[in-house]
Amino acid sequence: MEVSIIVPAYNEAKLIKESMSKLLKFSKESDFDYEIIVVDDGSRDDTKKIVSKIKDIKLISYHKNRGKGYAVRQGILAATKENIVIIDADIPWELELMKKLLDFQGHDISIGSRAVSTSKTRKRPTFARRFLGMGFNRITSLITGLRLGDTQSGFKAFKRKAARRIFEKQTINGWAFDVEVLYLAKKYGYSVMEVPIDKVEQLDFRISKVKPVSDSIRMFFSLIKIRLNDLSGKY
Repeated sequence: MEVSIIVPAYNEAKLIKESMSKLLKFSKESDFDYEIIVVDDGSRDDTKKIVSKIKDIKLISYHKNRGKGYAVRQGILAATKENIVIIDADIPWELELMKKLLDFQGHDISIGSRAVSTSKTRKRPTFARRFLGMGFNRITSLITGLRLGDTQSGFKAFKRKAARRIFEKQTINGWAFDVEVLYLAKKYGYSVMEVPIDKVEQLDFRISKVKPVSDSIRMFFSLIKIRLNDLSGKY
């Protein structure tokens, strides 16, 4: 199976070598016709330097930090394989689940979902994160009409044709880019499948870049932007 694996990275010097080694091993053992594209989103540490020395990894980098949505878009538009997977740089998901994502079962897009009843996490998020997550999902549903249990997991797969059409129109560079992508998928008539995913323990030195309160506020205004973009004909 052809697959481009897109890895957005920002200040991941402490973990990127180990996580890419893990991803390369899995890809080779799975007999994928693969390419792995790391997009260095203007890191201020040695992420770019480390990745540039790893054999069989393609690197896209730029000087200014632009946001995860921007980084993912650059990777998607550079991908050359027929199927595309997005995964976070710390590889917090069981990699075997990638095969389930790539088994589209007639769909155009499959998304890892922590909300599907059979999925589980080994480390339960804090009450504040769970509360904010539930609130964001409800607001997302009200504003965008999306009826998905988990828009925000960083583990998604696309057929390349669908991905290119969507990401050529994607405008949001921050965390809410996932919602915009799924909103565009719905608008363009692409079908989406949710796949239960199991989260594994992140590396001990991983520091979360998500700020629940401030990021939730920014994401709310991004949801409004999505609706305004649609109403103004930008999509």
